[in-house]
Amino acid sequence: MPLVVTPFCEGEYCYPAPTFVSAGSLPGSISGVTEVQLLAPPKGAASEVIFSLAAGPTTVRDMNLSFWVN
Repeated sequence: MPLVVTPFCEGEYCYPAPTFVSAGSLPGSISGVTEVQLLAPPKGAASEVIFSLAAGPTTVRDMNLSFWVN
């Protein structure tokens, strides 16, 4: 299922969105846990990155969504 990253826009300004790299099952995790790799925008592009995720036609709206930054 395709993953779509959409930037958040206020008026005509849109925050830079990360680039989608890959998605797949997280080895050794419980069923339903997916690891998504995103590439952050270049340094200096903005101090904030605000975006939404969708898996196919379904918007990801998870109050417990966790992000780890490497």
